[in-house]
Amino acid sequence: MANWHNTGVLGVKKDEELAYKYYKEVIDFVPNKKIEAVVIKVGMIGDPKTGKTSLMCKFTESEFDLYYYPTNGVHFKEKTIYLQNKKIRFSIWDGHSDFISYVCNDSVAILFMFDLSQISTLINIKRWYKQTRSLNKHALYFLIGTKYDIFTEFEKRTQCDIIKMARDYANKMNASLIFCSSMQSINVNSIFKVILSQHFNIICKLPEVKEFGCPILEYKNNLETNLTILNYLIDFLSQFNFFTIRTLSLLIASYSDFT
Repeated sequence: MANWHNTGVLGVKKDEELAYKYYKEVIDFVPNKKIEAVVIKVGMIGDPKTGKTSLMCKFTESEFDLYYYPTNGVHFKEKTIYLQNKKIRFSIWDGHSDFISYVCNDSVAILFMFDLSQISTLINIKRWYKQTRSLNKHALYFLIGTKYDIFTEFEKRTQCDIIKMARDYANKMNASLIFCSSMQSINVNSIFKVILSQHFNIICKLPEVKEFGCPILEYKNNLETNLTILNYLIDFLSQFNFFTIRTLSLLIASYSDFT
């Protein structure tokens, strides 16, 4: 897999070709093109020691540190890529619980992170979710299970229980669910590829992974999510006879064509 540096400029042609191949469905890599960057702020929320900094460093610098360094104050890193001739700068934020407002405010996506090997960190997502909702109701939500490499060593029954619980949380949060490992580079880039596709209304071609024994990757394309919301709204309004059946059908059809 390509090694993307913080500057977004690949100095080796081989890396450039790998980057284009990996993101060929959604990314048009244009080196040395001077255009203004679109900033995508991503906030990381969760208990200490859940791998927030590790994921940040793995994505932005392709580095992983076994030692734990607590985050004091606010910490952020950036990484620049190119998407369909647009310069995209990921600004990834992590912070102490006292600075959660700085992390959440203006974030396009919020990653609720828990340690797959510590069930208490998943239970605490409820608290983080309630706190975050009051700060940012419009962000894309992701439930991220970290340290998948440790999780695979658990008994099958324990794994099944955690997967079931995580799916239940993700459904209630209307969040994508992704299991990852920064240490083994599992689903690290996939997280940010899904963020790109959802933010820019691009159909993500990454295959969903739901099978037991594989790192979970579950999400909905924007069209599916928006049509679901639209159908709920139409069902509600139809109870008050605001629309005829024909009008409702035309509305759904025109919305599908538009998106």
